[in-house]
Amino acid sequence: MAKAAEEEEKRWAAAEAEREAEEAALAAKMADAEEEADDDDLNEEDLAALEAELEAEEGFLDQLDEGLDDEEAAKAAAEEEERLRKEKEEAEAAAKAAAEATPQDEAAAGAALAEAVKAKHEEQHDKLSKLRGPDGKFLLPDNFMDLTIDPRTELDLVDLPPDVSEKCSFMGSYPLVHLQGDFDKLNHLRKWDKRHVIITNYCIFVAHIKDGFCARCLEITEISKLQVSNDGQILHFVVPKEFDLILRIPKEKTPEAVNIVTTIYKYKKKKELPVEYLNEKKIHDSSNLKKPKHFVGGEAKHVHTKEELYKRLQAMNNQDDALLYLNLRKDPRTGLGLVEIPKELRHNFQSGPFKTDPLLHFFGQVVKINHKLGSDKRFCLCTNAALYLTYLSGKLHRCIIVHKVTEISVGASSIALKVPEEFDLYIKLPNAAKTRELETVLKTIFKFKMQREMPVSKLTPEAAANANQLSMQKPDKWKAKFVPVLQRKDLVDYLRKSGIRPDVEDFTN
Repeated sequence: MAKAAEEEEKRWAAAEAEREAEEAALAAKMADAEEEADDDDLNEEDLAALEAELEAEEGFLDQLDEGLDDEEAAKAAAEEEERLRKEKEEAEAAAKAAAEATPQDEAAAGAALAEAVKAKHEEQHDKLSKLRGPDGKFLLPDNFMDLTIDPRTELDLVDLPPDVSEKCSFMGSYPLVHLQGDFDKLNHLRKWDKRHVIITNYCIFVAHIKDGFCARCLEITEISKLQVSNDGQILHFVVPKEFDLILRIPKEKTPEAVNIVTTIYKYKKKKELPVEYLNEKKIHDSSNLKKPKHFVGGEAKHVHTKEELYKRLQAMNNQDDALLYLNLRKDPRTGLGLVEIPKELRHNFQSGPFKTDPLLHFFGQVVKINHKLGSDKRFCLCTNAALYLTYLSGKLHRCIIVHKVTEISVGASSIALKVPEEFDLYIKLPNAAKTRELETVLKTIFKFKMQREMPVSKLTPEAAANANQLSMQKPDKWKAKFVPVLQRKDLVDYLRKSGIRPDVEDFTN
């Protein structure tokens, strides 16, 4: 194969040399023609013959150009054919090995791979003593560009190659990258596509090789499970809220990749990411690669930089409490958790008061029972002051100020709010857990605002079925009024001005 390629290269070079010689000859003849045109003795027949000869030679050069283009296309086609042949051979070899492998062989291979991942994690953890001084502060280089490790996770930082950095401009300057490379990604047609994969401290980016277009940005915290083939070449990221991602990488890279993803997940979520080692066929059989209807592929998240990390580490060394406020996960005044609108539904709220990091304590889809006892699907959002209902499109439907509720009635999976100044609300929730969650939020906000307990009664199954205890008819000339929705930043600003410091359990690193 190598000899054939060498002969092909020689033939192409010879054709190119012939073309250059013909061009030189043509230029010489054109110069002679110009001289002869100035000669009074040159007759019209000689001129016509010379022009015909020049036109014929120009046609020959055009044909030679086309031939060279055809040769280049044939060469590219041959290279692609060779790549596909190798890929097919590798796939057949892997399939044959998988078919011949016994369950004991697969289990042993999976166990060995798990041990390699564990060894990689221990190697990473051994670096911790080198990252802090005797006073416990981080040992930092003189400038951010020289950072080679993120001491918060103990993961190495790598630089993007110049050509990748130029094409993938969305990554910015000096991004926090832990792993990068050209790997195979399985598409929804179950075909392998070569893609550039970049794993940062937050996301897995999948970009096109040719132009660097960001085809997908997967937040690592959205992964529910990681499945690894026993041969170590297939990584299956299970993502129920979006769709799965399957990568094929060199097996020597697998322990590093698994360690990076599981470490970041644990750092962000404060719990372990489940990892399974199993047969490749089982991975393919259980995967879901179909994109949801509203999925936006190129929506790249903010890429953190070495400069940002450097400043954060300096602030931590200086015991700057700003980080406590920036990473709040609870409101320290009430103890209520801060929640976000699920990523797959954010497109519904691209306009309106919930578009920019709203201060939310509850989010869920509910069924609102109307005054005719019909059912309407709605989203329910609860802020630090009010309960909002929106249409599924995200458009506002109703706002109830919590401290104006005189009583709530709670059933197994339903809640009724009595609002004498307006009209009552009766909603059904997906399950008992969401019902208890909303009940807790409403009672806590009411007590914080009114300094007394919210009246609560039991909503019996009979009352829930008939809704005869409620007044759900809108008053004449009633118009919905909406109070402003605060952002998390507003809470942070208030806490800092008021001198209220979060406890350790109220924030994330």
